[in-house]
Amino acid sequence: MLRRKIAQIDLTYAAPSPRPAVPRCQIEDVVSGQVVETQLGSHFETERLYERHRRHGSVGIADLIDLPETLLSTLSESAIECSHPTRWAFLDTETTGLAGGTGTYAFLIGVGSIDAEGFRVRQFFMRDYGEEASLLAALTEYLSRFDVLITYNGKAYDQPLLETRYRMTRSRPPFARMEHLDLLFGARRLWKLRLAFCELVCNWGVARPAAGSHLASRNVVLAETVAFTPRSQPSQGHRIQCPWNGRALALSSFCSSARPARRCGIEPFAAAVRPSSREVNRSRRQDDRANNHEDNNCR
Repeated sequence: MLRRKIAQIDLTYAAPSPRPAVPRCQIEDVVSGQVVETQLGSHFETERLYERHRRHGSVGIADLIDLPETLLSTLSESAIECSHPTRWAFLDTETTGLAGGTGTYAFLIGVGSIDAEGFRVRQFFMRDYGEEASLLAALTEYLSRFDVLITYNGKAYDQPLLETRYRMTRSRPPFARMEHLDLLFGARRLWKLRLAFCELVCNWGVARPAAGSHLASRNVVLAETVAFTPRSQPSQGHRIQCPWNGRALALSSFCSSARPARRCGIEPFAAAVRPSSREVNRSRRQDDRANNHEDNNCR
């Protein structure tokens, strides 16, 4: 009995057996793209083209370039008077956290754009912290061809975060000369009485609207996209792709859906969609419950 106890104690404090070494996998080995060299170092870039014959929900990719130049004037309440769709940049970031501040890095930046060939997504990836300056320099050069920046919650998060990263690398942000349209405000006005939340939800590699939403009827269905973290181990042969493509198409589809809405007398960024009587009654009941809860707490 004593020997068994001593053996158990020896096993507890024994040195752990060495684990098998896991081969390190670089992104350039699993994702099509190239390592780009700049004056400030290097980083990884990949590009994907959605051809004109494709569709995203009920929106044809070929129809994006034919959107009127005055479309954004309606969406921005006349802040953006006239701009051709080829001058729009749809931007989104993937970061190391949501807290913001100097400790949060944007390791992946995606820019979607409309051109004669279709919808193009360029993604800038930072493989290590030392590649941030090179990534931001390449982003500045790439954005020089666009006049309008279109994001989803970008005014509150993406642009301030990137401006912080530019300052940390002692570089000038490229956003001062660009008009900025944040589609989140229009989404809230359209669906604030129908949806509990209006943010884009990414769950296990599938970017989609929040559960139970009516975004599908508004041409804002997000394409399925594989997250950067693979669903299974890379050793099983699964291809890893970057997580941004679906969101870029969603933003462009959102803009294109403004045309039929405008024909019906709906100004999505100037007024909310008129809710049904059932939705109004539901909202009133929720307000009454909240007021009763506050009264009970005060007592």
